[in-house]
Amino acid sequence: MQDFVSEFEALHGDSLLLAPRRLARALTNYANALLKPLDLNISQVSLLVAVAIRPEKTLAAMSEALSLDSSTLTRNLVILEGRGLISSEGGRGRGGKQVAITEEGMAALQKTIDVWRGVEAALRADIDPDLVAKGQAFIEALTARAEALNGADAACEHETEAAE
Repeated sequence: MQDFVSEFEALHGDSLLLAPRRLARALTNYANALLKPLDLNISQVSLLVAVAIRPEKTLAAMSEALSLDSSTLTRNLVILEGRGLISSEGGRGRGGKQVAITEEGMAALQKTIDVWRGVEAALRADIDPDLVAKGQAFIEALTARAEALNGADAACEHETEAAE
């Protein structure tokens, strides 16, 4: 049992599975703290931006583009619509319903720009720009690799189901 625990502890220390989760949690908590006076969180701001840029997108397309699960997407849409920041119309469910940003939503989004710039500046402060660029390249490469592996796993599952 101790060998297993020691082995897992060693894997845990430099894990490509856990380090990005810790990073995402830390970044989210920091940004959310700065967005709190605006009564928004980072998921809601991302959703407002997505709706402003592509109002014709269905909920399913938005969910995929933002990498949000349907419950997080739906919960935030209900909150944003309740506050009058977005409006929705169309069919029921993720595939048919479409949302649009309201004037109030655009005003709220405008207020987040300075906060967003401040978060970006604070995060980049005291970090060599080359290291920032390398870190961004690494994150993009790791994301692409994970997505490719997910696609390969899904294809294998589909082939296995088809063979049965």
